Amino acid sequence: MRPLAVLVGLVPVVALAGCPNAPAASPVGAAVASSPSDAAPSDAATMAPVDPAEALALREAAAEAALRALPEVQSQFREGDLEEDGYADYGSLEELRAAGLGGVLDAAEGYVFEVRPAEEAPEFLWFAVAHPAEGLAGRTFFTNQSEEVYDLAPDALIDPIGGRPPEGAREILPVESAPPEPQPSVDMPRYRAVVAALGSLAEAQRAFKRAVNAYGELADLRDRELVEGDLAEGSLDGYRIEVRAVRPGGGRPSTWMAVANPEVWGETGDVAFATNQAGVIHCEWRSPVVLDDRCRIPDGARPLPEGPVVFEDAAIETLRVIVPAQSLFRERDAEGDGEQDYARLDELAGAELVDADVAAGPKYGYRFHARPGAAPEFQWFALARPEKDEPGRTFFVNENGVIFVLDPAQPIPTDSTTPEGARPIRR
Repeated sequence: MRPLAVLVGLVPVVALAGCPNAPAASPVGAAVASSPSDAAPSDAATMAPVDPAEALALREAAAEAALRALPEVQSQFREGDLEEDGYADYGSLEELRAAGLGGVLDAAEGYVFEVRPAEEAPEFLWFAVAHPAEGLAGRTFFTNQSEEVYDLAPDALIDPIGGRPPEGAREILPVESAPPEPQPSVDMPRYRAVVAALGSLAEAQRAFKRAVNAYGELADLRDRELVEGDLAEGSLDGYRIEVRAVRPGGGRPSTWMAVANPEVWGETGDVAFATNQAGVIHCEWRSPVVLDDRCRIPDGARPLPEGPVVFEDAAIETLRVIVPAQSLFRERDAEGDGEQDYARLDELAGAELVDADVAAGPKYGYRFHARPGAAPEFQWFALARPEKDEPGRTFFVNENGVIFVLDPAQPIPTDSTTPEGARPIRR
């Protein structure tokens, strides 16, 4: 076990279970998620040994996912004054558990968590640390109100006053961009039509450049009959299409850019698209794309893969939303039946823990499913499956909080057991 050093003169932040000379109790209680070795072996466990490297990767991914879920939990605690003391401040781990919000940490087996408000300003600042449990390997992670997650060095110094990232901490960047607030779904044929139109614009620009050695505005392409129909008018099935050609230094246009934005965001579309002379089409879920004076694709827009349009990263992020939603549903007994169990997707939507359009589906070319496992008070799983006739991979997550991708040949899971051969997605 690797204890973290603490700045001299400041109160201890953590008391790690099993550390030599650790105090009997720390100012904040530690949550220890049980490691696989603590549980009775299942039939599956006795049949196939777990690869140590894979087990380590899964433990670390679950701990990181738990920390990424904490900002939402802390916001609910603060905004609802759930400790009922008349102050809108953040909570310690004990306070979060007392309010029924600590369940997001339970899925991270083999990790010890410390959560507390920063002493400097508990109404604005908080931080959390995740340590490997005694006897287990693994990295130590840190997060705070900034929602960023850091990998800590073994000798990191923690500042409990301000709750700032320790010196030398390395931020762990998310692999996938976060989705927007869910919007009403738009059918995939419309998206494909818009993407095809941007592809046609790229072909038209290449033809225009061959003719006049420059790129053109939409009117220029229309005058030469390189685009026609609705595209020539800058409108296509609820999308507004704009084109800009830029003349650096007043010369011939040598760069161009086109954007396709929904005419009414959330009604005629919930994805914006952009492309330029580089020939790669990008998509953006958070907001419409603005034409750039230098024809640059905005930061955060994601390139579409070659082939049919499938928004796999949006499906992954939607599953990430379901993970803390299941914990909150169980801890709160949101259905009010006196049982602390997990939920179906429609029950999560009914409790306003996920958006109704995710439960109603389809969204981003995927249908989402979630339901309790064989032991509903302990197990659940969720799937993101491509719509019928849509290409794409299937994604799986269960109570452990780690998202897996299934190969096309793998059968669709019907219970909370992680499918054999599924590959975890690291964030």
